[in-house]
Amino acid sequence: MQKQTIVIPMAPVSKGRPRLTTRGGFARAYTPKRTREAEEKIREALKEQWHHEPLECPVALEMMFYMPIPKSTPKKQYSAVLGAWHVKKPDIDNCIKLVSDAANGILWGDDSQVCSILAMKKMDKDPRIEITISW
Repeated sequence: MQKQTIVIPMAPVSKGRPRLTTRGGFARAYTPKRTREAEEKIREALKEQWHHEPLECPVALEMMFYMPIPKSTPKKQYSAVLGAWHVKKPDIDNCIKLVSDAANGILWGDDSQVCSILAMKKMDKDPRIEITISW
């Protein structure tokens, strides 16, 4: 079994729901701008660090989402929240979905190949996403 860890230097965000609009009497779905920008940033980081063809086998993922510590946190409590569980929005399942969709065609052919996921959300002074892929 092989493994590789990829670090994406950005604050984790969740995958936004498709939005609907009408133009000329026709309904049209579109992806919110924030989601598109986040997916593109993830894709760029994946392409820089992944030096293989997209995998065609089952994969297992470990994802660590390091969320920024809120600016409202008092300095006295700063060290206490460092590494603590992040229990607010964004939801972890939406963060996973954003990363797995962005990785399509780069890490694997389709995210249906992901057979196992271990994911955690913690607070850190250095917001980032760490993905360990095993195949």
